[in-house]
Amino acid sequence: MSVSPKWIFARALACGFCVVTGGAQASSDGSTTSKPAAIPSCGPHQLDGIPASDEVLAHRQFELPTLSYAGDSGPTHWNVPLTLLVDASGRVACRSMGSDFSERRALNHTRRELLRAMTGWRYRPFLVDGKPASVVIRETVAEQRVPLVHQPLPEVSPAQVTISLSRGGCFGMCPGYEVSIHGNGQVDYQGGGYADVQGKHRYQISPEEVAALVERARRVDLWSMSTSYRAPITDNSTYVLTLKMGRLTHEIEDYVGRMVGMPAAVGEFENEVDRVGRTSEWIHLSLAAVERLQSENFDFTSQEGADTLARAVANDGSTDEAALLRMIDLGTPVKGGDAVRPPRGAPMPTESTLLNVALVHHRVALIDPLVAQGLLNTGGLLDKHKLDLAFQDAVRGGRLAAVQKIWNAGGGEVHPSLRLEDEDEDGERATPKRVPVTLLLSRSYRDVHWEGQAIAEWLAAKGCDLKAQAADGDTLLHRAVEAGDIAFVRYLLLHGLNASTAGRYGLPALGSAQNEDIALLLLKAGSSWQMNDGGAGFRRYAEEQHWTRVLAYLNQHTGEASRKQGSGSTF
Repeated sequence: MSVSPKWIFARALACGFCVVTGGAQASSDGSTTSKPAAIPSCGPHQLDGIPASDEVLAHRQFELPTLSYAGDSGPTHWNVPLTLLVDASGRVACRSMGSDFSERRALNHTRRELLRAMTGWRYRPFLVDGKPASVVIRETVAEQRVPLVHQPLPEVSPAQVTISLSRGGCFGMCPGYEVSIHGNGQVDYQGGGYADVQGKHRYQISPEEVAALVERARRVDLWSMSTSYRAPITDNSTYVLTLKMGRLTHEIEDYVGRMVGMPAAVGEFENEVDRVGRTSEWIHLSLAAVERLQSENFDFTSQEGADTLARAVANDGSTDEAALLRMIDLGTPVKGGDAVRPPRGAPMPTESTLLNVALVHHRVALIDPLVAQGLLNTGGLLDKHKLDLAFQDAVRGGRLAAVQKIWNAGGGEVHPSLRLEDEDEDGERATPKRVPVTLLLSRSYRDVHWEGQAIAEWLAAKGCDLKAQAADGDTLLHRAVEAGDIAFVRYLLLHGLNASTAGRYGLPALGSAQNEDIALLLLKAGSSWQMNDGGAGFRRYAEEQHWTRVLAYLNQHTGEASRKQGSGSTF
């Protein structure tokens, strides 16, 4: 819902704090109808259901509101996490107002209005086994503190305008950079750590785009915002938004500001600065950035060129493979580049060559040109050891096409080994064990295109044993469960893998299940669930995840008449 700053200020002055949506409805004769009853708290057992968090956005048929407070008013702990029971028709039946970091949310007038507004929330019915069913979902309603006093954006000529945004590093792989957009359309970008293109670069955009950005700053009233929004946490990025209008400057510091009531408009404007300033083209190497580098007479054959290519190949966020191929065509060295970027949620490559990094990061399009540049050779001849390591990284990368390309890289005369030496790195004894390469399969974080099952089937046809155990005891079933791939889990069970086989730490694959359907499939396949604590931990986890079907199965198969009582409402 879009609301003008003037309306917010008027409402804020009148009531001290307000909610953007909800409340009494005006009738045609000017009177107001009575407010709907608030959505009730869920009682014990009502939040038993099937989690559907990944599907919530697709099923939501309304826009989540933002709760607004004026001036210094507002809650002690910001934003409202909700656990909702949605019935088969898509209406909210009851709610539990949860907490983040163990901090409870106290009710106030604004939040009570939210509970009334929730009566109008509608979701497209969730289907279970093809039929509409009640489900448990989670939502978070944002809260913001809007300025009490309006400070107009200074009127200056375009030549006196500079809008800058800097994003600092974090305890992780956050790209650091700064972009400054000037009124005449000139843009100055400086890339730092974890940005693909680093250093200073200058380019031009249209002055009309800058004028539209200034108008947006005026419309959302940025000049009235506080100068700092800092959350009391650590290890995150600091963003600094600076508006320079002639001799006047307004700076807004954003350190996870949405946790402390920073208006949504600030974060949205930061993103707009990125869009207008084209920063993503440099942070994640793009063909447009390569072309600009060419116009700057950038030396692609230099060490800086090699480092830029290496960073981009290792950056999962950089998806423009045409840019990577263009870099190689322009003579960028494929050896000696320093990525300084560990893979996100994926195993480290066996070797640091650009080919091995490309394989781990699913860069199928780069395989042929990098092989053609001799990255599998030593002294001009195919190196079997390099071929074996590349094959292992192709399996890790989770793309069947990459596995097949490396398998055939020897021209049909030499093939990589289907087995490798494995060690239990977490065990007391690091005893090497010869295992099939299938056990290298591991789904990297948010890899929606992972082809674990297809690779396993292909390798099995080549002679790999699907039932083999790694040195730490894990099986391919453990890998499939960790990946959340129910089709792969079902395939392995059909091929005779034992659901109760103890893996790392003596746990069956069920110990890694994060999906109720997978957990139930394993239980029905005979998996042990007692584990190392008599099953108390698994039962508690199932209760916390609202796995009704799993709990019913446990109760049925242990003779329990009822499960533990829930705590009911948070309030």
